[in-house]
Amino acid sequence: MHRGAAIITGATRGIGRSVAETLGAKGYPIVGVARREEELASLEKDLRAGGVAVTTVAANLRDPEVATIVVERAVAAFGSVSVLVNNAAASPTFGPIAQMEPEAMDLVWAVNVRAPALLAARFASAPGDDKAIVNIASVGGLEPEPGIGLYNVSKAALIHLTRQLATELAPVRVNAVSPGLVRTSFAAVLVDALEAQLARSLPARRIGEPADVAAAVAFLVSDEARWITGANLVVDGGTLTIGRLGGP
Repeated sequence: MHRGAAIITGATRGIGRSVAETLGAKGYPIVGVARREEELASLEKDLRAGGVAVTTVAANLRDPEVATIVVERAVAAFGSVSVLVNNAAASPTFGPIAQMEPEAMDLVWAVNVRAPALLAARFASAPGDDKAIVNIASVGGLEPEPGIGLYNVSKAALIHLTRQLATELAPVRVNAVSPGLVRTSFAAVLVDALEAQLARSLPARRIGEPADVAAAVAFLVSDEARWITGANLVVDGGTLTIGRLGGP
């Protein structure tokens, strides 16, 4: 069966890299998007070593023109698209929202909400059949949490954007995955501070790994999930059942 390309933003690290490896192993050509060319070169080398067709785009998603460039590059390389995974995110500051500078707010909105919306629109109109979009949100988009409130507000917006796009872009399927704390460089500070506590308190008795999220993405873009759209799949090891990070 011919598969169109899978576009993955933030593809060089953590969840994004695991998604690229997982979907590549399932036969999707991969279009990896990230800012650093050297990390993209490493991703390309590793995927090709595993027999995966891959191309990459070095770009900053803060630029609204990037969405068009990425989708055009995917179609030029592979002829059609099948999957879009909006994984890249920005969280430049820590602290109360009331103390956030407008520039930080603009960055978070541009990368975490506007870029997924623009990419989804370009992706939906590109050549390809049975297309699916997965937005990587967060359990922080479902409940308040100190310190990263601005990031979490953007993830709440992304969850609702998922529902909105599921109606507007149909029959393209649009779903979200909301991970709990996952072992990535992005979350390294929280992992270092909370891993032991969470390992004791979470029903799953461990924090998440990127592969846990990648497996959920692979399911949502598969034929087995063909009647699922507008959904938000929580993948958090039971975090929400204990009342957020580090619960009782």
